[in-house]
Amino acid sequence: MVENPRKVAEIIVELNFPDVQYSIKAKKIIEFTSRNCPVALSLHPDIKQTIILNYHN
Repeated sequence: MVENPRKVAEIIVELNFPDVQYSIKAKKIIEFTSRNCPVALSLHPDIKQTIILNYHN
């Protein structure tokens, strides 16, 4: 939270994917989709969006 005015400063999304071999193309699609989904695009530009994609392979 940021003080004065009190508002959300950052949202952190961490996604853990199962132990599957994802192709480079699939990883690029997942990353693009996570950054360009309607929710991400609807957030105010001042909110820092941290997206962590964990591929366990």
